[in-house]
Amino acid sequence: MVDEFQMIQYIHEIPDAIRKTLQENHEPLKKIFEIAKNNKIQKILIVGVGSSYTAAKMVEPLVRRYCSLQVQVLPATELSYYPFSSFNSQAMVLAVSRSGERGWVVDCLIQANKCGAMTVAITGTADSLLAQNAKHVLLTREGPEITFAKTKSVSACCALLMNLILLFSHEPQEEINGLLMQINKLPDTLREVLNYVEPQVKALIPDLSKHRIVMIGGTSSNYGAALEFGIKLQETAAIPVICNDTGNVLHGPWSSMDSDWLVVLLANRIDRDLCEKVFQLTHKLNGHRLLIADVSLEFQSGFEYQINLPGQYNPCLSALMYLVPLQLITYYLAVAREMNPDTPNGMRDMLNAMLPEGREEPEFRNVS
Repeated sequence: MVDEFQMIQYIHEIPDAIRKTLQENHEPLKKIFEIAKNNKIQKILIVGVGSSYTAAKMVEPLVRRYCSLQVQVLPATELSYYPFSSFNSQAMVLAVSRSGERGWVVDCLIQANKCGAMTVAITGTADSLLAQNAKHVLLTREGPEITFAKTKSVSACCALLMNLILLFSHEPQEEINGLLMQINKLPDTLREVLNYVEPQVKALIPDLSKHRIVMIGGTSSNYGAALEFGIKLQETAAIPVICNDTGNVLHGPWSSMDSDWLVVLLANRIDRDLCEKVFQLTHKLNGHRLLIADVSLEFQSGFEYQINLPGQYNPCLSALMYLVPLQLITYYLAVAREMNPDTPNGMRDMLNAMLPEGREEPEFRNVS
């Protein structure tokens, strides 16, 4: 078993992927906003599947807090019964897919085109089906990512969506400029987080690898990060994961909990008390606890494991910072379990189930 796979290299490329994506989309973002304003866009639908959908869920709290338009975030697979008849030239559909080859996402965009909606593809592949069928295209600029479990493309897409959504805000410009400044500083912030948390993650892996079931919770944008972790850990390390917002973590399979379980909480200043309650219940039922939080957050409840983040973050933006330790845990747990995180078992079958007939995942055309 090799010591290093491409996935860890891509995780370390996240800051540069975001920097390049934001820089090269500065003018395209302004152009799309101006077209939307001229078209008097009233509603936005953001669709994707898998990690593209979780990237949108990471952005959703920012949408609810700051966007002045009606915005919905839905998995593309839900849209077979969606009333597209309500869409017209004053609606915009943001269809998200790194490969641009997910059939459900492409079908949604084509249907939106038929209704006269303004369609925008957010993809990393310029010649994909999605890009070919969209009226407008925003390209993420993360470069090659020849792994099934995507990391840098998810973060690049999330940052791009955050930037776009804030253009539609009617909040005071000073506040929006402050948020945009935080987004533009993400490359430096994430580099700091990577360097700060990776030694902590490595030190915990021998203990974390003992657990056979993981339950994770987060609030605000961290809920999307929890969903993304669930996808990645199951794909790469074959560990079952139960994901939820932190409040709903208190509902579910607690009667099954024992010492094999690991409960992970992405804590911030708005959900500290709720996290205390979850950890107290976990301890009572003999589960183990991993806290991921910024260094300033104080807890009364005990926990077996802790990963500190080096700063405090706006809960509407924090997902990208909390996602870094989760991606590192995913990678190092897969390696500890002697699995290949780049090409997990069943990868080809999963792709065949998701791709339109006759299409290929661009970066896996020559991978068996």
